[in-house]
Amino acid sequence: MNRTASFATADIDKFDLGLRGPSSESANEEGSGGPPLSLRRPQGRKAASVPHLLAMAFGEDCVGEERCALCGAPADGSRTVKEWIKSSFTDRNLMARPASRFVCAGCALSLRENCEVPLTDGTTVLRTTSAMRGSSWLISETKAMSANLGSLAALRDACLDPRSFAGCESAWAIVLADSGQKHLIYRGVLNGPLGAGPDPACCATLEGERIAYRPSELRDRIDLCSRLIAATGKPALAEAPSFRFAQSVMDHWGEDEGQRRLDMWVRVRRDPLSRLAAWLSPNREACRLLHPFIPPLSPPSSPSSESEPKPRRDRRKVGPGPGPSSSAAALNSVPPSSSSTPTPPSAFVSSSSPSPFSTFKPPQPKRRPGAARIDSPRLFGDDDDDDEDENGPLAG
Repeated sequence: MNRTASFATADIDKFDLGLRGPSSESANEEGSGGPPLSLRRPQGRKAASVPHLLAMAFGEDCVGEERCALCGAPADGSRTVKEWIKSSFTDRNLMARPASRFVCAGCALSLRENCEVPLTDGTTVLRTTSAMRGSSWLISETKAMSANLGSLAALRDACLDPRSFAGCESAWAIVLADSGQKHLIYRGVLNGPLGAGPDPACCATLEGERIAYRPSELRDRIDLCSRLIAATGKPALAEAPSFRFAQSVMDHWGEDEGQRRLDMWVRVRRDPLSRLAAWLSPNREACRLLHPFIPPLSPPSSPSSESEPKPRRDRRKVGPGPGPSSSAAALNSVPPSSSSTPTPPSAFVSSSSPSPFSTFKPPQPKRRPGAARIDSPRLFGDDDDDDEDENGPLAG
């Protein structure tokens, strides 16, 4: 039978936490280094929060009469808020018990800045800054693995199949960090054992946001995001669809298919599941390998155009065809003659046809009314007509 997906702070006292596990006082200051974290599970324990689950994965335990200020798990009073939480911590409104003066062993682990952390490939690495808060975490009762954006495929597989790292009988948590600047483990959601049922209900946190989903729904949403990323790139999914976004999608998928995927994205892009799917999706290069561009097929030609034979082009070099320039060249051409005397132009004009120069008239310049003609005697000082003008003798 599946247990509840999360444990409330008020229900912590209902769990039999048993005896206190190995001490972690060797790292009682924030940022101090400690021995390598070993993965060994205290037997018979039940986690009360994600930091408590983290402590169990590293062989620690959270017991005591006090309560942790960050996650609300039991605390023994040996770790104070003043020692472990900096004054620059700004998310005090998200603390489970803000009035408490203590933190638990799990939160002390999650606040480490310098320690060795296990990775998803089975190796460990020493981190000197932001050791725990600078990456994402996959946590169960028996193991805890750190992953950054370079291990996005491992995070995607874990979200799609949590049983791959948590099994069927263990509580588990997925904490995804995007910026690497926030303490997110204490804000994670504790999921109960998955059991053997198909498509179980899951919950993950992305940069502190709780996102509930089922693996089948997440797989379909990742498929939609990857098809859009192949056309537009991953950052475009974080913005409102624009004309350029729509044009890129239709250019990649065709008008009908692209419009269908655009309609689907507009309906679901504001869902928390869409933000999780877009974050888990591969980059543009990987998505283009999964969904390559298929150029549209050219429209088939009409039957009439296929039946009509195309005119054959003659590539032989021939003289200029009929036209005004060719006829003028034919008229002006002079046949070869044995005589050196040039043939007069009148010899090429037929006697039956009029000469082309017989009707030629030079253009006459326009004359304004009242203006004198060029050949008028008045312009040249001719005194023959000084006493008369065109209308008669001058008066006086």
